[in-house]
Amino acid sequence: MRTIQLKNILTGGLMACVALTACTRENFFDDPLDAVPTDIAFSTPERIEKSAVGMYSALQNINWGCGRNLIYADVQGLDANPNNFFNNVGFFDLMRPNDVTITAAWSAAYNTIYTANLFVKNFQPKQSLVTPAKADQYIGESEFIRAYNYFYLVNFWAQPYTDTIKGPDANPGVPLILEAADDPFGAGNLVQRASVKAVYDQIEKDLKDAAIRLPEDYGDANSRVTRATKGAARALLMRMYLYKGDWANAVTYADSLINSGLYELNPTPATLYRNYTTKESIFSIAFSGSNNPDRNNALSAHYSPTVRGDISLSNAFLQLMDTTIDLRYKDLVITTVRGTGPSASTYYWSTKYTSFGDWVPVIRFAEVLLVKAEALARQGIPTAPLNTDALGCLMRVRARSNGGPMLAATNAQLIQAILKERRIELAFEGQAYFDLQRTRQPVPPHASIQHEQPYGSNYRVWPIPQRDMNIMPDLIQNPGY
Repeated sequence: MRTIQLKNILTGGLMACVALTACTRENFFDDPLDAVPTDIAFSTPERIEKSAVGMYSALQNINWGCGRNLIYADVQGLDANPNNFFNNVGFFDLMRPNDVTITAAWSAAYNTIYTANLFVKNFQPKQSLVTPAKADQYIGESEFIRAYNYFYLVNFWAQPYTDTIKGPDANPGVPLILEAADDPFGAGNLVQRASVKAVYDQIEKDLKDAAIRLPEDYGDANSRVTRATKGAARALLMRMYLYKGDWANAVTYADSLINSGLYELNPTPATLYRNYTTKESIFSIAFSGSNNPDRNNALSAHYSPTVRGDISLSNAFLQLMDTTIDLRYKDLVITTVRGTGPSASTYYWSTKYTSFGDWVPVIRFAEVLLVKAEALARQGIPTAPLNTDALGCLMRVRARSNGGPMLAATNAQLIQAILKERRIELAFEGQAYFDLQRTRQPVPPHASIQHEQPYGSNYRVWPIPQRDMNIMPDLIQNPGY
């Protein structure tokens, strides 16, 4: 990964709290507010706090954390129709190492990791300026942000952990950069790809340590959702264990969240997308009207027909629900007609995202219930009667949305019902394609995808950007590219 040596640490939230208010300065001759010399940025507890908030500003970047990483997982799934605005992401065998969208995403993810690593490097010599609890918090936040980015990197650019063809030890993952190097071309940055297992091990290590260091809460509703907490770290660990197929640990961490009393389902599925700080939200990336990622990058820009309207909903998704009663259709889907006369066509759109200030939902409580349901069901004998605890978790989510009856008599049938429910409930939140990957399912023809992409196809993982292949000759390109 190529990084740029920085004289100043970037603190995009220097004059803002996580609520992200606008910044001002006295005159045009002052230094920019987002470029503060390191010795000043870490000189007082107040400045260290603002530098820590800067890690979240990096997480908002327009090619990745603004929600683009969620979009890319959606358009490769079955429920959102791909669109060439994102170049060839979503079109599988058309992807190439010089794809500008893929290259920008890779760079943005690693730049966010670099910002977290750089914060730690500059903070550690100054950590005596803050209380031990604050020092733990800041280190935990950096670990959480790094783990979050590596989780998406390894799932886009590598085979899933559950791959049975080679396995996680043999499959190459992505480069692990754990320190901010002074020399961007130093040996610390010019590294080979770690195995998928090694990347997951690092994610697990970071999140377990973060779960120890981080607070349960910050005392205000915004920060509880937009800054990493113990609950956020445990929730991402839970998801990671699900993706690994470690059912027992997935249940353990799901239970830690369920039994905490801190989280609960909202009365209706639409509430979360209009009120970002409810107890259903465990972690989100915050935006406001003054720092949105614009009409070419915000989630609403692509999902809403009133802006760009790039991502319409597939017929396959609509057929998952009883559209006469399910609130996830009635309250979160709208239709438009494009064209006139015989050429008129009806399009369906998600209304989860309607404003440039929409927050990016990373982890929420409904997912916790569905993870526990799946992990419990998978521990049972497939042909045995279904696990009633798993069924109960599933039905809590389904009943909230008036999803109707669910028929299953065995654990195998229950697992299929849970996977279907995940497609409905977590739609357009960045997990659709990863569920196909971790369960080793083919991607059938749909929308403009004319040919099936079987599991194991070279084009089920992204190419390493050619720019980085040129800079780092020891990188191994994914097969087929």
